[in-house]
Amino acid sequence: RAKGFPVSGLKFKPELVCRGLIIDTERGNLLKVDRFGYVRRAMHGTRMLSRAETYEEYGRSSTVDVDLRSDRWSFLNTLFSVSEGCLYMQLVDRLDSGALIADSVPPFDPGRCSSYSQLFRAVQRALFRAHVQSTLKSEVMQHIERFVNFDPEASQALLEQRRAGKKLALITNS
Repeated sequence: RAKGFPVSGLKFKPELVCRGLIIDTERGNLLKVDRFGYVRRAMHGTRMLSRAETYEEYGRSSTVDVDLRSDRWSFLNTLFSVSEGCLYMQLVDRLDSGALIADSVPPFDPGRCSSYSQLFRAVQRALFRAHVQSTLKSEVMQHIERFVNFDPEASQALLEQRRAGKKLALITNS
């Protein structure tokens, strides 16, 4: 939002993206690729591509050379990358419809987000910055009830495990 992106109305949809998928940043597609390199399913933005559309984009019988060292491909292998993929796919829809440019406000630079790959880099930078600067964390902490499902029985279950002689460890990335 601070960079002028039109993000109002976007929602985190965990059913949209999961770990193990690959983003084709040149085409704005999200891919499910099997271990042999065949594209089994594809989405453009938030729209599932038909089998015929997938074949048209990636071929029917040839494998896709997914070299994760290339900037073209982004492998969603962490929970952090899942949120990145979810935001990117929704913004691809807005780029295609023209709303990304039309609804943006300064300091948004349309020249830096006019392609799928430029858009992906902008999303990556924005989310990285939010993570490093803890802006997201501070918003979560201000409205924790919106983001955390508290289970009143969780602490009791942990105490029962301890009383039963279990050794417990809480591991987080924070």
